[in-house]
Amino acid sequence: MENKIFKSIDGLFEESLKYYKIKNIRDISQKRISIIGKGNSISSLPFKKGSNLIDLAINKKIKLNEKKKIIEVSGNIEAFKIHNYLLERKFFFPSFPSYPMVTVGACIANCTHGISPKFGVIKDYIQEIVLYNPNFGTKILSKNRNAKLFNLTIGGMGLTGAIISAKLKVFKLKSSYIGISDNKKFDNFDKIYKFLKKSNFIYNQNNLFLKFGEKRFIISRISSGNFKKSDYNFKSLDVKNIINFRLGILKFSFFRRLLEKLLLIKEYANNQKLIHINDAFFPSNSRLIYFYLMPKKFMENQVIIPHKNVKFFFKSFQKLYNKYSPTITLGHLKIFDGKGDYLQFNGKGLGLTLHFIINKNFHEFYGEFLKLNQIYNCKPNLYKNSIIQMKDIKMFYGKKYMKFCKEIKKINKKFYFENRLFNQDNFYE
Repeated sequence: MENKIFKSIDGLFEESLKYYKIKNIRDISQKRISIIGKGNSISSLPFKKGSNLIDLAINKKIKLNEKKKIIEVSGNIEAFKIHNYLLERKFFFPSFPSYPMVTVGACIANCTHGISPKFGVIKDYIQEIVLYNPNFGTKILSKNRNAKLFNLTIGGMGLTGAIISAKLKVFKLKSSYIGISDNKKFDNFDKIYKFLKKSNFIYNQNNLFLKFGEKRFIISRISSGNFKKSDYNFKSLDVKNIINFRLGILKFSFFRRLLEKLLLIKEYANNQKLIHINDAFFPSNSRLIYFYLMPKKFMENQVIIPHKNVKFFFKSFQKLYNKYSPTITLGHLKIFDGKGDYLQFNGKGLGLTLHFIINKNFHEFYGEFLKLNQIYNCKPNLYKNSIIQMKDIKMFYGKKYMKFCKEIKKINKKFYFENRLFNQDNFYE
C-alpha cells in the first residue's frame, strides 16, 4: 500500500488516497474498496476521501475469434490496445469513449456509448462478463446467465465488483477510413435535431457553440460519413496522456470565439476528405489541448432529452441561458435509440453534452438547469458529472434508483465496493 495524490480531470477533486496494486484479485482484504481503472475519467467518480483504491495489476489478455467475431479481453486492459489489436486484423469495436486510455472494465462499469449510440451502446455488444466480488467469488454474467447481475454491472459504476474479463462483439472492417460525404452548417437546434434523427451515417462529428443574447444563438457544423473503400492502412493509435495542466484562457470570450472559429474551419476543411478510424473514433485523443485551455474547474454535463420534449427543452434552455449567461465552452449532440436498465445512461432521445466552466455565475444557473431537466424528463449521465448529488439521482432515476440500491446492498454484505457518488449518504449504512 502507498499514499498517492489523485486528481480528477475536471479539477473538482484532489486528495491523497490509499493505493493498492493487486496482482491476485483474491488478495483483496480491505472492507471498503473502489476500483481505479486508469484514473482517466473526466469526473471524480472513483475517488473519495478515505478511499481504498484498488488497481488490478493482473495479466492482460486479448483473444479474437474471427469466425464468431468475438474478442475476449481482460478488464484491466486499455481501450487503445484492443483497438490496435483489432485494427491490425481488420476489425473494430464501436463503443469506446472518445479518449482511448481507459480500461474496458471502466467502459462497461460506466456504460460508454461511443460516437454512434443510435446504433447501440456498449451494453448491446457485450456477450459475457467475468466478475469477481469477495462476497460471492467469481461469476460469469450474460443476458441469459445471472442476467440481473449482468445488468447491474453494466453501468453499475464498479459497485458490483471487479470486472476480470469480458467478451465483446466486434465487426469486420473493409476500410480504415471514413469518407466525409456531408458537411452542414446549422444555426437552429430543430434543424440539427431533425438532421441527426434521420441520419444513418456511422460518423456524425458536431461542435456546438452558444451565442449570448442572439435570436439564433447557436452555431454548429456537422461532418458526416461512412466507411469508404480505399487502401487499407493499419496505423497504430498513438495515445497522448492527459496531464492536469490548465492555462484557463477559455474563460475569456475572445479565446472561446477563437476556438469556435478554429474548430468550425477544421470541420469545414474535412469536406470530401478521408478520416482515419483512429481520429474518427477517438477525437479527444488528438484534441487534448482543448482540456489544457480550460480553467482549473469545469464539468461535462450530458443528458438524454426525450424525443417529444426536444423542441420545448431548447426554447426553455435558451431563456435560461440568456438569463444567467453561464460560461459554456463547447457542446455536442448525439441520437440515442435504446433502453437503460437501472442507472445505465441510455434511452430514446437527443443526447446533449455541454462543457460548463465552474465560476461565480455557475451554481445559481445549475440549480435552475436541473429543474429544467426534471420538467422535460431528461436523463443525466451520472458517470461524467462530479457535482451531481444523491438527491439528484433519486429525482431523475426514481424507482430505478431504489431498485438499484436494493440490489447492490444485497450483493455487498461484507466487502463494500463504493465510489464518491454513492458514499455521500453513508450508502451501505
